[in-house]
Amino acid sequence: MAAEEQNIDINTIRTLYGNMLYSIDKQEKKSEPGPEKISQKKILILLREHVLPGDPLYVFLQGILGACRLQMNDVNMVVSFRQNGDYQQLTSTYGASFVMLFGIEAADIKLPVFFPHYQVQGHDGVNYISSPDLAVIEND
Repeated sequence: MAAEEQNIDINTIRTLYGNMLYSIDKQEKKSEPGPEKISQKKILILLREHVLPGDPLYVFLQGILGACRLQMNDVNMVVSFRQNGDYQQLTSTYGASFVMLFGIEAADIKLPVFFPHYQVQGHDGVNYISSPDLAVIEND
């Protein structure tokens, strides 16, 4: 005797079991950030200097971001950057589509293009802008 598939009304099931049942195929999957993606923030800031919240340079950086209508929680920031990655790894890891370089040159992140400070340069779907260290431009 073959087993017959029986359909039970979903409202009957809800009445019997309440919120104790979950549909496995309709559950939202929670994705934990893996090592390949740290954040969904699209802006990455690389600083040669070591700055901490409350430091004058940190406050200066907040002012720069404020002029761009951004806040610190809108960006990923890597301080004391010392050439420990290439541009592809950095943009992939941080999910960046815009990278701000302070005191870091394109060659430091193995970016195969040269561009002057304060000029936006696109490469491989990511826009880059560079400037001297924060301490230099703060005093300028």
